[in-house]
Amino acid sequence: MRYQSIVNIPESLDPNLQQTYDSNKEALIIDKLKEDIKEEEDIAMKSALLLQLLEKTTIDSPLPLLYVENQPSEANEDETFYSNEKRSGRYYRRYPWKRQNSRHRAYEADARYMCVPSRDEVFKLLVGLHENRNGNHQRTVHFCNRKRPAKAIFTNIRFLG
Repeated sequence: MRYQSIVNIPESLDPNLQQTYDSNKEALIIDKLKEDIKEEEDIAMKSALLLQLLEKTTIDSPLPLLYVENQPSEANEDETFYSNEKRSGRYYRRYPWKRQNSRHRAYEADARYMCVPSRDEVFKLLVGLHENRNGNHQRTVHFCNRKRPAKAIFTNIRFLG
């Protein structure tokens, strides 16, 4: 394919123009290759120096400092624009008119229903837990001024039987 110029150039000059274009293109490629080779030589020289520092360290020699700089990738830039962070504000919940205070508190078993049960209540609880273990899940127990199923009471009491 012959080089077509926008400017009216006589046909006799057109091959010379093509040759200068090719030589400019070759010069750019050669310059790029020289830069790449120089960068690779710099990397090799720096890695050899670092290995020498790491292998031949003495107590008096200072420790080498390393600083590695990460180049930002395109994926990281996309994440910054389209962040899928969960909103924690008042109106960003699914049902903002409902109060959500109970979800955000840590569960504290001791502080939730603190009570000091009597011996009789503990005995009834043990009987209710035993019946629950045997299959009677409907048994309710009056424990700490509340009547509820025995399986709903969280306890650290363990028994054999």
